[in-house]
Amino acid sequence: PGRGILYGFRVWGEGGWDTGHRWDQGKRVLLDPYAPLVHGRTTWATRDTVEHFEEGVGSRWRGTFDLDEQPFDWGPGYSKPNVPWE
Repeated sequence: PGRGILYGFRVWGEGGWDTGHRWDQGKRVLLDPYAPLVHGRTTWATRDTVEHFEEGVGSRWRGTFDLDEQPFDWGPGYSKPNVPWE
């Protein structure tokens, strides 16, 4: 498939809301901070059914790819943050 691929991360390990490492171990799927595209709302800042918002839980945001489209042009002088995985 060229588009519609959704993905995220489930996280286990030292962490949780009380540690500053903000995840619910194994319960939520987290958005990839390096995702090339983000899927979650049809219109930014407007809740809709695509978002799957749940009170007390939050929204479902997923990374996605669109291999059929040209990559977004961030403009001249843009460079990736180049932060290594740890």
